[in-house]
Amino acid sequence: PASGRRLQSAPACSEVGLQYTQWIASNPYSWANDTLGINSNIASNATVSVLELSRCGVVVGFPTFVEVAVAMPGDAESPTDTPTCVIFDTGKGEWVTDNISLVSANKE
Repeated sequence: PASGRRLQSAPACSEVGLQYTQWIASNPYSWANDTLGINSNIASNATVSVLELSRCGVVVGFPTFVEVAVAMPGDAESPTDTPTCVIFDTGKGEWVTDNISLVSANKE
């Protein structure tokens, strides 16, 4: 009879995690090289919101479209306080605007 090894299948994992972190006036990527892309436009004291999706404990990328509502602080009155949608690309070490857009901005 033919002998062979049978592969054990891993138990199915249905765990999904979603973590939202807001860095108020504390850009966690302020170390990024100012000469790359638009990095110089993102202040070191910018408020940065981070949304992380994980499956079975492993961080995964978002699908092609995700809509996230972010409220502006009530004291943001200056034209320079206009919210901007950017994503920090950890592989490139820079802020990018690829495939994202700002739908609306509401004050708290």
